[in-house]
Amino acid sequence: MSRYDGMSALVTGAASGIGRAMAIRLADEGCAVLCADIDQEGTESTAA
Repeated sequence: MSRYDGMSALVTGAASGIGRAMAIRLADEGCAVLCADIDQEGTESTAA
């Protein structure tokens, strides 16, 4: 069982930088992540 199993997070600025790193790390730890950013293409890249 991962640290964040069953938890959810909203990450703003998820297209790049710290927001992207946090979204990826939280997802790797088992969290369901909703990514948001004005850069739609970058956000889709993070979510992939």
